[in-house]
Order: sequence, then structure tokens, then C-alpha cells
Amino acid sequence: MKMKIIAVAIIALVVTAEAKSQDQIVTLLRPLYKTFGENGKTKLKIVAGPEDVEMRNGRVAGQRWIATCGNYRFKLTIESVTGVTLEELVKRIEQLPPSYMKACVAVSDEGEDGIAVYASLGGSRAHGGQGYINIVAHAITGPLGAMIIAHEAGHTLDQVARNTDPKMMEKWEAAIMTDKMSISNYGDHSNGEDLAEFAQVYAVCEGAGQEQLDMLEKLSPSRFALWQQMLAPAPAMPEEKEITVDLGEGQKMEFVLIPAGEYMMGSHESPAEVVEALKLPKIFVEYLKNECPQHKVRITKPFYFGKYEVTHEQWKTVMDTEPSYHKGEENLPVESVSWNEARQFIGKLNRQVKHPGIKFSLPTEAQWEYACRAGTTTRFHFGDDPKLLDEYAWYARNSGMKVHPIGLKKPNPWGLYDITGNVHEWCIDWHDSEYYQRSPAEDPAGPATGAARVTRGGSFYDGPPDYFRCSDRYHDHPDFHYYRYGIRVAGNPRP
Repeated sequence: MKMKIIAVAIIALVVTAEAKSQDQIVTLLRPLYKTFGENGKTKLKIVAGPEDVEMRNGRVAGQRWIATCGNYRFKLTIESVTGVTLEELVKRIEQLPPSYMKACVAVSDEGEDGIAVYASLGGSRAHGGQGYINIVAHAITGPLGAMIIAHEAGHTLDQVARNTDPKMMEKWEAAIMTDKMSISNYGDHSNGEDLAEFAQVYAVCEGAGQEQLDMLEKLSPSRFALWQQMLAPAPAMPEEKEITVDLGEGQKMEFVLIPAGEYMMGSHESPAEVVEALKLPKIFVEYLKNECPQHKVRITKPFYFGKYEVTHEQWKTVMDTEPSYHKGEENLPVESVSWNEARQFIGKLNRQVKHPGIKFSLPTEAQWEYACRAGTTTRFHFGDDPKLLDEYAWYARNSGMKVHPIGLKKPNPWGLYDITGNVHEWCIDWHDSEYYQRSPAEDPAGPATGAARVTRGGSFYDGPPDYFRCSDRYHDHPDFHYYRYGIRVAGNPRP
């Protein structure tokens, strides 16, 4: 009954607004702000954390959690000295409509903090943009916390939209002119602030119900249509078992669909048992402890994985550089690339190649091992017998100590070639030898910080068969170049 009375009052204001273009949208819809978030449908689930981290802004100490909401997965980070609790932050985010979780995901990539709470932001109460939504503690604990997040979500999704449509802000300016109505005094400062203010009032109206959302569309139809485009989930990831992505210049990259599922990650044998079975030096016992304990992991979403390692030609097409030490043959895997350079490759790939529903990435370590095992539970993806390694991998005993063209050896059961041998493959995770002791069960993404990044799979240079077991872990500094290090691309569903 209360909401109906508010709606009738707003309808009367809308009629007036049509005659008085100087009225502002926020003023007309102000009654709805009093009940914002009371009937929220957003529910978060904390799936990992807390983990001690160094936060991106000012390198201050904080704690991080991983949260999910439906198909959305994102980070929540709180500076340790703020006194803000996880429950307080979750409460504010749950006041937002579910569609706004897209902004939470957009600020949760590698190196980002997700929704981050700080003690101070240099006098500002919040900042939002490409890769960050930062809020001061008193804004979260105050009554306007959710609306502040909604405003900054506008800035973030504006930047996300511009990545795919550089003219988005020109379109927004045209929408302001077409609608002939101010959003608020603050929104009048710039087109970017107008968009962020609209994001806030849209969240309020969506939370109030469809009737109120319809009112907002009547007041500002052009802005409304553009903002809905920004909020819309990405197209669904294709479900073909294999896809081919055109890189240009005659280069194509092939991917295999890896199904969602669960497996036991890590070694099912103790370090001593591996050393004895493969006749390794006893010094390996200590090194192999980082594969323990074996633990159940669920990969909750299907993803695409490169059928082959990235080649020298593919790298050159995207990066216009030629880093490889080994040259002279076609389709050699690119090597001598650092983890940081691999990330640059991924960034350019996402900007230059648009494939519906897919965001390219380095694989997580959990994704890599899951794809390598391909449903098997043995030491190698082809069984337990190291004598079969020659059929599946280039390594020190058959490589002539050089890389070889991709795809010449047998694939694993899911059709991935050279998943072991030829070149080590960078994963996105930081390395921590004790991470398996606290790894989350769903989609683990590695520790929040570290000194070295994970590589997997072994290389043409490695001799002991130990290096080619599915569970074997290796690591190196992210700036380090070595002619054994290459890359295989993953394609994950866009949120």
C-alpha cells in the first residue's frame, strides 16, 4: 500500500515533469530512496577467505574474500585498520539489484581488489573506474553505502562499455540532449557523472519494482536504453566442442571446450612414493611436498582451452614482437616470454579479437591440471608408465634439446596437444607451496600475493619423467624470460 501511494505521487510528478524540463530526475524520484534495499533480491555466498593481502591502492594491508551471486564471482577486500566487517560490506552489496554484480566482476581481475573498503581515499568517499570500486569505511557503515556503490558501478561499467564501443560517451551525451532532462545537480558536472547518477537512480527504481522502473524509462528513455545495454550480461559462451578464433594475417587459434566438473587436484602419491616409483634423487622428496595434500576441486563452469600452445606466428600477429630463441620452422611454440608479457598478450588478444561470450585469460592452475588430467586419475594423462612419455611429449630424451612444431605428438583424452612437454605453460596464479592446505573447493584462483607465478607441463629441456605428471608444479618470477616458458590460452565465460 505504501509503495502504491509513492507511485501515484511520482506519476503526478512525471506529468508535471513533461511540462517542466528544468525539473531533475533525482528530485522527482526522491521518495523511493527512503525504501531502497528493503526488499533486495541479491544474495551473496562467501566461497573463500579471508586471506591476508596487500591492497592495490597504497599497498596497505587488508583481507580478501571471494563471493558469488548466481553466475557472478568477485572479490571483496577490506583494509585491516578500518574496522569494517565482512557482514557490513555484504549487507550493502545485497541492497543492490543482482544486475549490478556485473560491476563487481569487472573490478575483480588479476591484480584488482573487487569491491574494496579503505580507511581513506584522500578526502573522497569513493572512486570507481576501470578495474576498481573503492569506498571509504564510513560510507559503507552509513545509510547511503549501497547507493554510493551503485554510483561508482556506473563509472566502472561506463569504462567497460567504452572498451568495446569507444563512442559510448558520445552516445550518452546525445541521450542527455534527447531526454531534455537533468539527472541531478551533481550529474550536471559532466557526462560521466550524469551516467553515474543515472546508475544510482536506476538501482533505486529497480529495487522498488517494475512500475517504478517503468516511470524512470518514461522520464529518460534514451539514457534508460543505453544503461540497460551496459548492465546486460554478455552473450552466452558458445557450446561447440571446438571453436576457431581468427587473429588476422592468416593466423587462427583453435580451442577445445572443457566441461565443468570435479577432480582430485594434487598427487595421489606421497613424495616418497613418487621418488621410489620413478627412481628420482631423494632430494626431490622435499620439492614434491607442494603437491600435497590431494584435495577435491570443482570447476563450476565450462571453459575453452587452447588445443595447442600459442605459436611464434600467433604471438607476432598479436604483439608484433618476436621473442623466441628457437626459430627457423613454422608452428613452433612461442617461448622466452615472461608471465608479465603473457598477460600483455592476453590483454591485446581481448582488445583485438571479439568472440561472443568469451574472455581470454591465462588458465588458473586448477583449470590447467583439470584439463591436463582430462578425467584420468593416474600419474600422467596416459597412465602410470613413464615409458609411454615418448608418444605424448617432447622432453630431454627425445627433443634434441629444442622445441618442436605443435601437434606432432598424441593428444590427451580431451584433445589437447603438447599439454606436457615442449614448453612450460604459464598459469595466472601466484605460487605458494602450502596453498593446497587451504585451497577453496570451488574454482580456486591461487593465493592473493606471492613472489613467483606458476608454470605447468614441463618442457623439451626437462629430463626426469616427474616433470610431466599431471600434478607437477613449477614456478618462476613473473619478469623472468627463459626459452622453456610459453603460453596456452584459456577462454572463460564473460559475466
